[in-house]
Amino acid sequence: SGSLKARSIVVDLPDDAFRHRRWDPQEVADEMRLLWLLEEVRSRRLGFGKAAELAGLPVAQFLLLMGKHHITPFDYDEDELTRELGPRR
Repeated sequence: SGSLKARSIVVDLPDDAFRHRRWDPQEVADEMRLLWLLEEVRSRRLGFGKAAELAGLPVAQFLLLMGKHHITPFDYDEDELTRELGPRR
């Protein structure tokens, strides 16, 4: 969302990393941002619901990405899951 404050960083990437990949700075930035959010979830510094929100993705899509990166949402205790998923209906 445009109302969120953001921080920018500069990362130097070696040219050789793009030998077999097109150089598209926005694509690389988007991928790095998503991977950083996934790692924050893996490290349990950020809940997957909040990470999905920050990534601008539906929770279900973010959970699929977590699965592709071998990050399980199931190591949360019941209170953490309730906070992430909201109250039961």
